[in-house]
Amino acid sequence: MRPTANVMLTLAYKSDAPWNEVHWKNERFDELLLASRAEADPAKSQELYCEMQKLVSDDGGNVIPLHAAYLDAISSKVKGMPKVPLAATGGGEWPEYAWIDS
Repeated sequence: MRPTANVMLTLAYKSDAPWNEVHWKNERFDELLLASRAEADPAKSQELYCEMQKLVSDDGGNVIPLHAAYLDAISSKVKGMPKVPLAATGGGEWPEYAWIDS
């Protein structure tokens, strides 16, 4: 359901990416991005992604004012709630299917 970290970093931060909205260019980032695609060792891959994220954080140019935090909590009396891990309250459609069991 979600793109990989590599896809997201490629789309948003690679020097020649059309969706690189701040036109950030960093040669080291591009090198790490290409290297991460070929890295089979999970520990080494994690190191590459950590360095890329540090570069973006320190020098990237984007301002992200907040991150949405979704938390769904319901009573055991509420029935019919769909389980949609990527959307708050079942993607906004849950009232159609939920009921309270007395």
